[in-house]
Amino acid sequence: MLVVTGLLLVGGTISLLLLEWNNTKTLGDMPVIEKVLVGSFHSVNARTGGFNTIDLSHLRNASLYLLVIFMFIGGSPGGTAGGIKTTTFGIIGMFVWTTLRHRGDIEFFWRRVPITVVHRALALAILSMFVLTVFTLVLSMLDPHPFLALMFEVASALGTTGYSVGNGDVLSLSANLTPFGKLVIVVCMFIGRFGPLLVGLGSFREHEKRLYRLPESKISIC
Repeated sequence: MLVVTGLLLVGGTISLLLLEWNNTKTLGDMPVIEKVLVGSFHSVNARTGGFNTIDLSHLRNASLYLLVIFMFIGGSPGGTAGGIKTTTFGIIGMFVWTTLRHRGDIEFFWRRVPITVVHRALALAILSMFVLTVFTLVLSMLDPHPFLALMFEVASALGTTGYSVGNGDVLSLSANLTPFGKLVIVVCMFIGRFGPLLVGLGSFREHEKRLYRLPESKISIC
């Protein structure tokens, strides 16, 4: 899925540059070349290592939410990066594109993607979104911090990224959470590290095949 990685890198860099170009607290006072380097650096590290060269607490809300999306996606499979993985994101994107074009098979570079793989990708993405939403809501009830900042912390923990927005005085917002709030972040880290792995391993279990199929039901969705 090098194509997906490349699209995320280029798209993330351009998006961060557009959002932060005139922000004097982040990229505003930098030369053009340095802006591009910093934008691409954070586009990559939001999905992988979690390093930063600017104060993330000074980013605009749109930029913070963009980084939340990148941390949710994560890196490629086979590495130490967290998230749902670029392959999952790519498969879901192709599934949506195929559905809109009213085609039967999901195809990617002249290859057909098995429907079981599509089901696993959708299940992993939906479960991850559910966990992100639930833990963000729980954290928002425990700590009086901005909702987007708390979502950023949860997404960083689930993606095992290490990013934190800070609050101006402390580089890590998680350091200012209540003890129970910190415990929530710790639980998110374990879920983010082992959750996708368990979902992937569980999908390889052999299931007993039914000798019958139930009739289809016509359900209206709109």
